[in-house]
Amino acid sequence: MRNGTSLLNVIMVFVGSAVVCGAAEPKLPFWGEQGGASRGAVSILDYRDRVLGTGGETEDWQPAFQAAVADAYSSGRCCVLVPAGDYPIRQTVEIPPPPTRGFGFGALRIVGQGRNCTRISQKDEALNAIDWTGPTYKESVSGGILEDIAVTGGAITVNIKWHNMFMMRRCYVAGGETGIYAEGWSSNFTDVIVRWCRRYGIHGRAHFNNITLRDGYMSRVGTGIYVQGGNGIRIHGFGIEGATSTAIRLGGAKLVTITDCYFECDGMARTLEQGYKIEEGYPSSVYLTVGCRAVTIEGCTFRCTGKTGGHIAIVECLRGSIRRNLFQLLHPNYGVSLRRTVYRGKDYHRVHNVVVEGNFYRRAEMHLREGLPEQPDVWYSFEDIALLKAAQEAGCRFEGGEERFTEQLIEIPQTEQKRVVPKE
Repeated sequence: MRNGTSLLNVIMVFVGSAVVCGAAEPKLPFWGEQGGASRGAVSILDYRDRVLGTGGETEDWQPAFQAAVADAYSSGRCCVLVPAGDYPIRQTVEIPPPPTRGFGFGALRIVGQGRNCTRISQKDEALNAIDWTGPTYKESVSGGILEDIAVTGGAITVNIKWHNMFMMRRCYVAGGETGIYAEGWSSNFTDVIVRWCRRYGIHGRAHFNNITLRDGYMSRVGTGIYVQGGNGIRIHGFGIEGATSTAIRLGGAKLVTITDCYFECDGMARTLEQGYKIEEGYPSSVYLTVGCRAVTIEGCTFRCTGKTGGHIAIVECLRGSIRRNLFQLLHPNYGVSLRRTVYRGKDYHRVHNVVVEGNFYRRAEMHLREGLPEQPDVWYSFEDIALLKAAQEAGCRFEGGEERFTEQLIEIPQTEQKRVVPKE
């Protein structure tokens, strides 16, 4: 009994100590607490004295952000809180690597009070809004987090060129020439909205490896997602509407999965009718161009409403799978299109071991109202029959066979985009 009592007393003392220790831990400051920055975070509002032109047309919060970042690093708090409000900047917010070097050690977190409540807005279109990058690839930043915040404007709105293991969650990015630019690896973008970016929504290149883009939305962009080199990229649950060039463009990309996405963009009909000029690619397409390897497109919806449309255009893909997608079709948009491009001064097309099967093809609503059958006769297109023959000889399989193809000689303008895209 004595031993049992002693053991019970020890347990009670241990639990009691744990409770006391937990209660004694300092709490993070609530949003915007003046002077309330604990050891866990600093608040941007504590640096209002650094703001230039407060309340005027030239108000600039960039010096306040620079001071907050410097203090977060020097104090070891590693978190900058940005309460609800609009924070105009007229210089680039530059976030360097932590002063204490180490893989991800001391990485910074910048958090707002919600992407519909906290906004950093770059007022100079020639400057980036945020540069969160190392000085060189070998001196990359690692482990930064940006969440619950809106960032708008600038040449590149969020530049994370040399930044690995970056995480962006529940953010809104809009109004830049390019929304997000990245060359780092093992980054994650979840529930991100990108709009009104004149050239690219997200542009990843070089070491853009092991990347997850999940459950996001894009609209009113030139090209939605442009992957220019990279391995192991997963694009899942993205909705892309109103892309005037290409929804997703892959070049030099390997081991890519595009799953459960939704496309409803400016289709070929609108492009040709209104004379939009696109930089490269095909309107509202998933466009596989030179250097693509092992690409899977599965469970996606390509919706066509007449002026809008979506399809998959292939110039090069070695080993690929296109399965279980829903294509709503209306000429001149077809489910899969075999295309040429000019590469190193020559016409180029290379499609090997691509399997297209198990997809559902449905006419657009306007044709159904005319009493036409739900399933169209033509599912695919090619620029000329030689492209189809070459693909078949290289091990490609197209469900329905050659009779489901049609020749399509539409000339898509391949010059710099001329359409003026408004900004919010």
